[in-house]
Amino acid sequence: MARKIKFWKSSQAGFTIAENLVSIFLLSFTLTGGMRFYHLSSEMMSLVVHKKMTTQIVDMAMENLKHAGYASLPSAGTAQIQSLQVGRLSGQQSILVTDIDDTGLGTTDYKKVEVTLDWTQGGKNTLRQVKAITYITP
Repeated sequence: MARKIKFWKSSQAGFTIAENLVSIFLLSFTLTGGMRFYHLSSEMMSLVVHKKMTTQIVDMAMENLKHAGYASLPSAGTAQIQSLQVGRLSGQQSILVTDIDDTGLGTTDYKKVEVTLDWTQGGKNTLRQVKAITYITP
């Protein structure tokens, strides 16, 4: 007895071109979204790391000024500007001291000290800034 071989009809042969195009579109849409998410999250992580580094640099500069004491503070009214490079982060640190006269007698009662660090993130033109302010008495 001979076996009869059954052939598939052309409508059941597999996926059509339209179905393949739709699946390729869905796959590319999903992969593009995933890559965009990865890119944005890596940018945010870089920003967080740079903010942490700049905050620590500003805190260290402020603590050094406090430790040096009132007499060794820079002269009032003139900002001391210094360029910094830490890894891929480059910025500009400024220290500004202002004399404060609360009594109105024309003498300096205490000094206001501002330490500022400005940097740009990832080659963009957006300026980022971290600032610490304290008051130091004689």
